[in-house]
Amino acid sequence: MTITAALLVDGVRQREDGAIDLVGLVEGFSFPSLPVSVEEILLFLRFVLDDTERGQSIRLAFHLFGPDGRERSTESSLSFTAPTLEAHPAPDATLLPQLTLTFHDNGPHRLEIRQNGTTLLSLPLMVYPVTQAS
Repeated sequence: MTITAALLVDGVRQREDGAIDLVGLVEGFSFPSLPVSVEEILLFLRFVLDDTERGQSIRLAFHLFGPDGRERSTESSLSFTAPTLEAHPAPDATLLPQLTLTFHDNGPHRLEIRQNGTTLLSLPLMVYPVTQAS
């Protein structure tokens, strides 16, 4: 499996022609205090399947790392059966898992997406401190 797109979004709308519109791209967060857990974050994933993965059970694991490089949350995962060539002849497919992420620090974070212990993609996220206007 090769991930070709991974984006945190507020939502996804499917058009009548089958195309999808991503709503509210999320690249960072700002919280008045930490730690904080954010539930039901949507992760839009587009990926290309290897022919050997078609019809097979696939498990993706999500790991959040803080600014110090240490893992900051318990692993969450998503298991699904990859579409068969007959059911989905296109080479790419999409998923929209909901994640819960807990942030402990301000600064740059990364969300690693892994399959069988191999990192497929590392998605950067930023947590900003809340600033008060003067």
